Amino acid sequence: MSEDFIDFELLIQKAELKQVEGAEEAVEVYPVRMTLRPPGEADQLIGSLSPGFFVKETILGWRPRRYKPEDGRRMFQQFFPEGSMVRQNWIEAMARTERRYRLQLRFDADESIAPLQAIPWELLYDATVEPASHIAAGLGTPFSRFVDGPAPGKTIEGRPLKMLVAVASPDLQEGGHWAPVDRALEEGSVTNALSDLTWGQVELDFLEQPVTLAALERRLAEGDYDILHFVGHGRFEADTGGTLLLADSDNQVALAQVNDLSLIHISEPTRLRR
Repeated sequence: MSEDFIDFELLIQKAELKQVEGAEEAVEVYPVRMTLRPPGEADQLIGSLSPGFFVKETILGWRPRRYKPEDGRRMFQQFFPEGSMVRQNWIEAMARTERRYRLQLRFDADESIAPLQAIPWELLYDATVEPASHIAAGLGTPFSRFVDGPAPGKTIEGRPLKMLVAVASPDLQEGGHWAPVDRALEEGSVTNALSDLTWGQVELDFLEQPVTLAALERRLAEGDYDILHFVGHGRFEADTGGTLLLADSDNQVALAQVNDLSLIHISEPTRLRR
């Protein structure tokens, strides 16, 4: 990636009460802080813009319709309404970055932030420019999001990096709700994608079938891996955070809650995850 990207950080902070123009009583809002940093200079600022805010009721009341560009434009207009401070800050940031930036969406580590994680922020279209641009899909605007807090671990300098590839391919019926996962195709895709790096740079291990939660936990404990690359089906659930379709010992579908996988990471942390 080119080194001339400016880091554009958008931090959404925990909810608080605020008197908003047009409202008779104070309403809950999420304060939003925007900062710009030069490439590779995490401790330096180009500019810190005046705090704006998202109205909680407005932002949580938004729902996508078809996951198409129209949703992204509608989402941007609702979250960054004309005349608002967050809209003005965005326009100023775009002028400073010349639309070549890494957008880092960060969330305060607070329970009031949890509902924001379910919002498909990757849909955002920048409605302040013509033509409107799909931010997450732009080559000039890489996008990432994560919970605020100290970065875990440290930079990995040793080589090769050890990557565990887990392709969950339980027995699924053709034509059912979930399409069968082609293990050979998925493992081949990973191998081909890293073919230029594997010599002395990346060491690949593939988890044997069936991919059970116990097998995954055991291999992570034994292998001292830097990267876990998981391929499989999953679904989002508001109350549990979601589930993944793993397998049992007979390679039949076994649902694993995201919280179960988080516990594996805490007890046997990989230094990078995917």
